[in-house]
Amino acid sequence: MAFKIKNFYGSPLYSSSPDRPFTAGDTERKEKKLDKTIKQLSEPMSDKKKARKEKKLLKTADQLERNASGDKTTPLFQHGPPHPKGPKKPTEKWSKEKCEAKRKELKKEIAKDPYSEFGSILKEQIAKHC
Repeated sequence: MAFKIKNFYGSPLYSSSPDRPFTAGDTERKEKKLDKTIKQLSEPMSDKKKARKEKKLLKTADQLERNASGDKTTPLFQHGPPHPKGPKKPTEKWSKEKCEAKRKELKKEIAKDPYSEFGSILKEQIAKHC
């Protein structure tokens, strides 16, 4: 099983460095790879394997078209499908004074009852807005 490092510090994946141009040997090797992948796709295989082969085919074809290494077929960060309720709205930040007041209120509440539900609510609000 292959181990892939994604977005790892120092990883060439998703780096901002320019893609290396192909030499004549690289181009020939990629053309052979493309032909082989097309041939493999005509054979029966599982859906998961077919999806991988199709992705490989797109990547190799894109590299040949650009005549350079690198993968420009996938977005930089894949977060999955969009949320049905729409994008997250930014939370408003409270002023420094309001944050201080809420922290004091939380301290008083925890002093009375460390397992208070109101204390938990205050903690969440402070984490969200401060």
